[in-house]
This record gives sequence, structure tokens and C-alpha cells, in this order.
Amino acid sequence: MSDLRDQVLERRAQVKFESIYRTFLFLQKNLWQPKGIAGLEMNRDLLLLATRSYAVDLDRFRDFHKIKRADESKQACYLMKWIIKVRPVHFVSQHAQASHFIPNEWLALNVALTILKVRPGTLSEEYIELLLYTLRFRSFDADSWLPLLDLFWRMHRAQLAVPSPL
Repeated sequence: MSDLRDQVLERRAQVKFESIYRTFLFLQKNLWQPKGIAGLEMNRDLLLLATRSYAVDLDRFRDFHKIKRADESKQACYLMKWIIKVRPVHFVSQHAQASHFIPNEWLALNVALTILKVRPGTLSEEYIELLLYTLRFRSFDADSWLPLLDLFWRMHRAQLAVPSPL
């Protein structure tokens, strides 16, 4: 890659890094701590690795398909993929761990829904639990998640409610 292209990718990775880190702090303060979940930490090096990998992945996708910009569902899917793969959020100590709590999956889903502009409350708690369970206990394949995220994005744009799962 050229130096200019490397600089552009690095800038994209930095912008995503800052956005995701702010999202982590927001979730920590407003969602997790009020529920008594403490002792979480963001490994900044791993988060930077995730955002750099995302930027390179998305750039490769754009080059292959000869497009200027990937749509929101593809952006959300690739970023979700790298957060799940790299797992930048961890508990500081074993004592602080909540056995049922999966912070990387929460972060990945929240970041993806933010990119898709799906507002909180659009998805039922039951649907969110199903998505989190799937992210945690099933293998993550970006191609498999892409149609679902694309559907969420299209439903949001059409201002349709996302129905509860069966």
C-alpha cells in the first residue's frame, strides 16, 4: 500500500477507535455499573488492532467491489466481526467477573446498531438477548450476519418496527 493510503486507513481506524471507546465508557457508566457490573477495562491496544483490521478489511472490500463507500450494514458487520474476534473488553480481576455477562458482545452489538442508526428500544430485550447469545456462543461469520444487519438498517430507514423473535 502507498503511504497516503496507509495514512487514510490509520485515520479511519483512529476515528473508529475514539467512537468505540466513547461507547464503551457510556455503556459502562449508564448500563453496566447501575446493574452492579464493575471491574471492566478496555485494552486500548486490542481495540486499536480491531479498528485497524476493520479499516483494512473494509478497504479490501471496497477495492474488490470497486465502490467508493460500503453501506452501513457492511460497516456495522465488519466492525462487529473484529470486536468479537479481538475481544478488547475484559474484567480486571476474576473476582469482578459476572459469569453471565458478555461485555464484548454488548459492545459489538451496540456499535453495530449505532452505525445502523437503530435507536435504543427499537429491539425488544428478548431480541437483544437472542442476538447477544448468538454472538457469544455461535461462530461469527460476517456473511451470515450481513442480511440481518441490512434488514435492521432498511427497516430503520423505512421507519418500521423490528418484530420480536419467534
